[in-house]
Order: sequence, then structure tokens, then C-alpha cells
Amino acid sequence: MISFYKSDDTFKMHQPFFKDGVLDYAEILVRKPYYALFYEFTAPYSVASGISCVPDGCVDIIFVTNTDEPFMEFLGSPTSAKIVRGFPNCHYFGVRLKPGMYISYQNIALKSITDNELFFPANIGVLKNFFVKMRKCFTLEQRIDLFQNTFEPCADCGSAGEITQRMLCGINSSKGGIHILELAESLNYSERHISRIFQETMGISPKTFARIVRFQHALDIILSGETARTSDYFIDLGYSDQAHFQREFKQYTGMTPKNFIRIN
Repeated sequence: MISFYKSDDTFKMHQPFFKDGVLDYAEILVRKPYYALFYEFTAPYSVASGISCVPDGCVDIIFVTNTDEPFMEFLGSPTSAKIVRGFPNCHYFGVRLKPGMYISYQNIALKSITDNELFFPANIGVLKNFFVKMRKCFTLEQRIDLFQNTFEPCADCGSAGEITQRMLCGINSSKGGIHILELAESLNYSERHISRIFQETMGISPKTFARIVRFQHALDIILSGETARTSDYFIDLGYSDQAHFQREFKQYTGMTPKNFIRIN
């Protein structure tokens, strides 16, 4: 199952507001040597008010340049709609790692990144050399190669041990619809035991993660344009009723499904 987690490329990792109002947004999804979404954009002055971020269960590693002092940011998944810091007139290059993966850096635990923003200056350790080399990269593909060559030895899913990895895959494969007790029984552990392990690793409970996964799958349907009726989402994804779906969607995006569909 651990090897299955490493190859599982079915996680949804949408951040729809990252594209709003920015310049030259581009992204590339890669599946090897690990599943990740790389992206870049130029932030105009308007981002000074912040960038909207939705729950996705992921860690983003973002490199911000064109400032007097470039830096790296660890952006952990929020647990509700959140405005994160924006840096105007800067170039952003980022990678979104699937839930359970992160870059081991300065002994920071994955759970410490969740619902948090951590910033690191470019003048320490491997970052100093990385930013020097990145000045010579002129395409997103070149920046991806540089990131993978520099940080692949640090790309870590091992800290999310076997139980957590199995839970991540099980929750994701059910689109967030599996009951944690059912998952515990399939793993031959108590619900309390696996919930504690998951919380200690991910920084959120498995029930919270399941809700985030369900939301991300609903978001995936909306963004694909498969249907324009909000009533179609909650039926297939296990929401108790349309009001439940609308309430949770607004909690995670800051707007109603109808308004979100209208602007997307």
C-alpha cells in the first residue's frame, strides 16, 4: 500500500483563486518521480491585499523573486477559506505536493505547516545556491528541473507512515465518503488509534481531511464544466442535502456554489 500511495496520482489539488488577476499564469502537472503541480505567475500590485486560498490538504512550496531579498514560503492547507499574504510585482514559482508529501527542511514537521505560512530567507543553506541558479532559468520546465534536482532527496512521504498513507489513499479513493470507523476496521485498528496517528502526522483529523477531499472532488466537477446544476454535486458526493453542500462550500471558498460557478 505504501508503494501505491507513492504512485497514486488521483488526488485533487485545486487552488482556483491563484489564477485570479495575476499575469502569465502557467502550470504543469507531473507524475514522476512524484505527483505534483508546478506553477508560476507574476503578481501585480493588486495582490498586496492577499491571495485567496482554499483547503486542499496539500503543502505548497513557493519561491518568490524580483524582491530585494528573495525567499521561500511553505504554504500549508487551510481548514477554511483564507487570505494569504501577497507580494506585488514579484515572480512566483511554486510546487503543490499531494497530501502527505512535503519537503523536509530545517526539521519542520508536516503537521506544523498545516494552516500556516512559513517564510525562509534565500541566504541560508541550499536556498542560496538554488536562487542563484534560478536566475538562469527562463522557462517553467527549466525551473521544474532545477527544483527536482535540488530538492528530490528531501521530498518526503516517509514521515506519513504506513497507516497515514493507507488512510490518505482510502479517503481519496472514496472521494471523502468513507466513514473513519469503516476505514479503521479495514486496517484492523481502532478508530481512535488511526485518528490519533493521522492527526499527529497531518495536523488535522481524518474527518476534516475527508471533508476537504469531498470538497475538492466537488470543485473538480465544477471546474470541469460537466454540469451547471449545484444540486448534482451533493447527491453523488455524500452531502446530506443541498443546504449542507452549500454551507460547506461557502466555508471553504468564501462564496456560494452559484456565485463560484458564475465567475468561473
